[in-house]
Amino acid sequence: MSDVAIDRLWPKPAEGLSDDEIIAGYAPPRPGWLRLSFVESLDGAIEHDGRSGALGDAADRRVFDLLRWPADAILVGAGTVRIEGYSGPLLGERGMAWRRAHGMSDTPELRVVGRAADVPGIAAVRTLGYPLVTCEGGPTLAGSLLAAGLVDELCLTLAARFEGAGSGRLTGEVAAAVQVMELAQVLRSGSTLLLRYVMA
Repeated sequence: MSDVAIDRLWPKPAEGLSDDEIIAGYAPPRPGWLRLSFVESLDGAIEHDGRSGALGDAADRRVFDLLRWPADAILVGAGTVRIEGYSGPLLGERGMAWRRAHGMSDTPELRVVGRAADVPGIAAVRTLGYPLVTCEGGPTLAGSLLAAGLVDELCLTLAARFEGAGSGRLTGEVAAAVQVMELAQVLRSGSTLLLRYVMA
């Protein structure tokens, strides 16, 4: 994936970012950090033909993979595991080599949430001592995390396409309170924008 060119538009413009430069741009400011990772179309759809992965391009897949490298745990809903086809190792050899070089285990721990609406169970993730948790969906889990006030960051890929009616929202059907975020970084690859927001 490293041959997919990704540039930084803001805050410090740079072209052709390396893997380490991309990872550094997403470094959490403190331990106990929980981020959401999502892709969305221009009209707000979070899936194509029932799968979120089908919305992303090569740049989205590169950043999605790189966000896993420094993560201590990957949090994902059971439905997303089934629909997106989670199987095999979470990382390739390059990712595992990067983690070994940084004194980490070969792969992050995969934590599958069976009942995304079980907020106490979700909140328990915060107490397990992971310095960095990346949540890869789905929308009900994301909405529950937001409703519980546990989200620190949103990594959102904006795919340059319209999907039309019928696709769900990032927060699913969960009634989350209004929360304000601040833009922290803008990356670009072609017409795809990769946005990083942190809680205000």
